[in-house]
Amino acid sequence: MKKLHLVTFAVLVGALSGCATGYHSTGMTGGFEQTRLSDRIFQVRFNGNGYTSQNRTSIFLLRRCAELTLEQGFRYFSLGQGGGKATSVSSSGGFLFSFPSGEAMVKTLDTKDEPNALDALFVIHDTE
Repeated sequence: MKKLHLVTFAVLVGALSGCATGYHSTGMTGGFEQTRLSDRIFQVRFNGNGYTSQNRTSIFLLRRCAELTLEQGFRYFSLGQGGGKATSVSSSGGFLFSFPSGEAMVKTLDTKDEPNALDALFVIHDTE
């Protein structure tokens, strides 16, 4: 019986380690987390595992920034400088972002008129 439990545990661990990190808060296989730095500024991090591509990490990080903005009662946000410098590249579908460090600084905004404002609803729709 003890061997059966060990085999079951080994299969479960093997299955989990063979998968890329999904979109969820931080757990055994990685995920996102955020830290409030001020009323409107947060540091958001996403940690993937060895199977999580840089592109997937960037998408999840951008999506979490948008969701956090909506959770705080705002629709618009900007990505600031900090530990996670974002590189933006214009594309036909909007903007693509890369976060090499797996972190970003997000500032919630009152209006879309501020420089570099992103629409959280658009970002969520675009990252589904």
